[in-house]
Amino acid sequence: MSECKNRRAIKPLNSDAVKIANKFQPSCSNSLERKKWMDAYIKAGGQWECADPENSTPGEILLECTDKKAGKGDLIVQVVNEITSENVFQADVQIKLINNSSVLNKLSTDCEGKVFFTEQIYGQYTIDVDYENLKMFPPSQLCNINSENSFKKINIIPDPHSIGVVSQTDASVFFSQYEDDPNIPNSVMNSLLSNFIDKHRSLIRELIRHVQCKKPPLGLDKFFQIARGIFNDDLTALLACHNVTKAMARGRSPIGWSSVSRSPLKYSLNGTEYEFDLSKTHANALTKINGRNTAFYMFFNSSDLGIKDPGDWYHFYLMAYATYASKEGIIQFDVDNRGSYFTTNYASQIAGAISDLSGEMLSEHGGSDSNEFRGWRWANCLSYLEGGFYGDSQKETTRESKIHRKGAYFGLQKSGVRIPDSWRWYISKPKSLSYTNMRADLDDETSLILDSNGKELSNDKEPGITQSNRNSSGGSSR
Repeated sequence: MSECKNRRAIKPLNSDAVKIANKFQPSCSNSLERKKWMDAYIKAGGQWECADPENSTPGEILLECTDKKAGKGDLIVQVVNEITSENVFQADVQIKLINNSSVLNKLSTDCEGKVFFTEQIYGQYTIDVDYENLKMFPPSQLCNINSENSFKKINIIPDPHSIGVVSQTDASVFFSQYEDDPNIPNSVMNSLLSNFIDKHRSLIRELIRHVQCKKPPLGLDKFFQIARGIFNDDLTALLACHNVTKAMARGRSPIGWSSVSRSPLKYSLNGTEYEFDLSKTHANALTKINGRNTAFYMFFNSSDLGIKDPGDWYHFYLMAYATYASKEGIIQFDVDNRGSYFTTNYASQIAGAISDLSGEMLSEHGGSDSNEFRGWRWANCLSYLEGGFYGDSQKETTRESKIHRKGAYFGLQKSGVRIPDSWRWYISKPKSLSYTNMRADLDDETSLILDSNGKELSNDKEPGITQSNRNSSGGSSR
């Protein structure tokens, strides 16, 4: 080969040459193995260049570190080789020390122990290490990297995304309509989805790898935990869980998830197709629903919410986000004057419907108000209107609303709130509302009342509330 002692593959890499080199030399843990891999890559047609042999050596690390010793929370990796695929950079790595679960959550590991780093994963502090276009994103500076690896540049990148405050009406429009509906303001669509759409796609890629590795379908909390490893906080992770499960259950989302064919089973994510082998799935995965091949219950545990409707998943996370965001003050209440039944404007109609219905719920409960209780009632209003508009039967409306209550409860639990037993959850009668009659009346349209834990109560106007618990309307943070 060449006399150059520091050869570097020219980008983009030759994928065929990479495959041949990987077969010839699958590991590159030392300089001899790395040389053999590069020899095979070049022999197979891969282009290369000499990387400044006079001023750069393989052991050079262009990073100033205050502490070279490994400690709790440090991540030590050894880069072996790299392959590129559809904007995701893959590297074989050896994880020598991980004592921090938040670090581990940011790594997406495939079946063979290889670790994927997506192009953009943001954190409070993100390190962008450019190693021949390989990007790695641990949450702290990489001081503990094998000394044989060299790096060109390191930049600290702040997270550019912030959801910000959203009005209750705008958020209600977003959550109650498909993402391609013109009623959703662009600013709201950007804030709640478009501004960080790449991270949603990263979450779906993680789901795909999970299935292709024959891992069990994810439960509600487990999926949230995986999302939490990609997003910065619980609230944004809950929102992403909603957006992703809605895209995968319903389509019509700018995330770009769509069915390509049922046999073979193929889906597309933003133009990239993925095929799922029905014979290579986890034993708990369901591959057919009503005789049709589907991947949804390969991703998500069918025993958590049943298989009646995949939309139950995004409704669950919708309610969780509604209560959590309200508790955190992200939702603006009582500042919107658009509410009116005497209009054809959807935002005005839903603002009026929620305002009146939430007020009725507060009046029925008595006592003081709080952000937590406002969020609980807002979630209940969205559920109540959903059932009143679209419910096919009382049985189905009740089934769905009970799932909605679980989501609202889940969100407040994640936010650290103790939920009083005195809070009530109202279930509407199906087809009791329409666009010409959006005003819901708890006395006339309620079929069933639950307590905050899901216990069924009577549907009387005063559902078992005593004077003593009327005064405990606000949830307490723990």
